[in-house]
Amino acid sequence: MIAASAVVLTFLLLLWLASTFVAGQSGWVAWVKTTSLIAAVRLGVLWLLLLLHWREALGLWAVPLIMVLLPEGFLLPRNQIWTAGATLIASVLVTLGSTVWAIVVLATLSLFRRRVSLTRTSRG
Repeated sequence: MIAASAVVLTFLLLLWLASTFVAGQSGWVAWVKTTSLIAAVRLGVLWLLLLLHWREALGLWAVPLIMVLLPEGFLLPRNQIWTAGATLIASVLVTLGSTVWAIVVLATLSLFRRRVSLTRTSRG
């Protein structure tokens, strides 16, 4: 239940970020900007968590940051040993997942814009 709510909250956060970042743009430009923004945020969180893990400074306070990395985090083994190779694989997974998140976010924004434009044309 917590993981599902974390995915929904992450989606809403990314939706808000994308809607403010690519306002008035569409097509490939919006997709590239959204993907870059989402990947930068999620990779930054991943690397921050890895740095804290390597310094043995992680605590329960980091759980909200960990939730930003879902659902890709479910693909990792339970007792992950964070070597350079594992870190590279996790970074690639987060980047690919960010691409999927961008597609979902932009599709949702597109549907919302169409619905708003349809209600405006039917009223006026």
